[in-house]
Amino acid sequence: MLSIYAGACLFSSFRSISMNKNTTIQYTLLYTKKLKLFQKKPRQVIMLFVMDTWKRNLYIIWLAQIFSIAGFQFGIPFIPFFLQELGISGDEQIKFWTGITAAGPSLGLAIMAPVWGYLADRFSKKAMMVRAMFSAAVILSLMGLSVNAYMLASLRVLQGFLTGTVSAALAMVAAMTPREKQAYALGFISSATFIGNTLGQAAGGFTAGYFGYRFSFLIGGLIIFSGFCLMLLAVKEKKTLPALIPQNILKEAVKIVRQPLFLILILFLFLIRMVRMTLPPYLPLLVQDMIGGVRGAPQATGIILAVTSIAVALSGLTIVRLADRLNKWTLLFLMLGTGFLGSFFLIPVNNIFSFSIVFIIISFFIGGIEPVINSSISTSSPAALRGTIFGLTGQFGSLGWFFAPLAGSFVSINFGCRYLFYFFSILLFISLVFLFIFKKTIKAPACFYGHN
Repeated sequence: MLSIYAGACLFSSFRSISMNKNTTIQYTLLYTKKLKLFQKKPRQVIMLFVMDTWKRNLYIIWLAQIFSIAGFQFGIPFIPFFLQELGISGDEQIKFWTGITAAGPSLGLAIMAPVWGYLADRFSKKAMMVRAMFSAAVILSLMGLSVNAYMLASLRVLQGFLTGTVSAALAMVAAMTPREKQAYALGFISSATFIGNTLGQAAGGFTAGYFGYRFSFLIGGLIIFSGFCLMLLAVKEKKTLPALIPQNILKEAVKIVRQPLFLILILFLFLIRMVRMTLPPYLPLLVQDMIGGVRGAPQATGIILAVTSIAVALSGLTIVRLADRLNKWTLLFLMLGTGFLGSFFLIPVNNIFSFSIVFIIISFFIGGIEPVINSSISTSSPAALRGTIFGLTGQFGSLGWFFAPLAGSFVSINFGCRYLFYFFSILLFISLVFLFIFKKTIKAPACFYGHN
């Protein structure tokens, strides 16, 4: 191996023949230093001659995530309509089962996220990603075969226990990406979620409207399976050196997560996920109410969600990139504050067009918050523990996804769907106050320049 490295140095020296004398001396000194370093740390030096594998993996995982999320969006957003096809009738029953089916996956995810995160750090992050995508393909296809609401709700809970492609992708990307590129990479991978949402919701809305909800679920399962094949065959995972893996991964991760910074970020993530999950489960019912019936509602819902996803994807690719250069607290405060002010314009809207415009603008700003939080968690964590740490933070964050639909179900049943807009504004205000209270801790340099 030493001879291979020496050959690389010799080849590089040939390139310097045409350079001036000073440049040649600089290159000679550079490679002499690298040769000495190689004798002590060969693994690290070999990586200098390898292309940026993390970028290649990032793009492949991004594409696989688009397949995964798009597949889910072929069926999941239209569950309130599918419930009516399964025999659920009456406003209260529809709202109740909408809340149950929306909260179900989050319960399973909250329980299993730390387990999958631990296994990712201990064995393989790629294996966890592949496992999640294969399970998702099977479960989504089975949803299309549901015979009643109980079976559908059970499969939704099982989905939470066995899937979790988003957390798996975040952990893998965070572990393989250089620290200075963390915000960009996590923002980029988050954009896959919203691009997948865009394609899936738009195509899924028309598929469900013209071919039926069952067919839409089956097509979604097939799309996710395509992403599974891509992930299995194309992604190359670099194994973590045994010396870099702590003996007690879970104990070390818990020790880190118990620090004030992480506790604050976890609570903030919980609030933001509650905010983001308050309206989407009931969006089909809001659209149905605004257009005066089920006819055309799946298509309209799909279009609104698709354009919203484009807005959030743009947020992940533009605003979030500023997180690598600007103060993260200021960026979070501006995004959240703008979303809060925009929420007041939702309350008086009475037509589908006005609602869509306001909802899309709000989503653009709120959608950039979670990637910044994930970037903060990642850059403050040791690379060898990021899977477990994302699992633990995801566990509590998933509780936000769990409680939001249940709270939304309570509000919509007792007061009406339109009162969800008030609830949405209240949650945004609470999140804004929380961010302001813990300003000093979140702005501290240690929050974002921790372990690598």
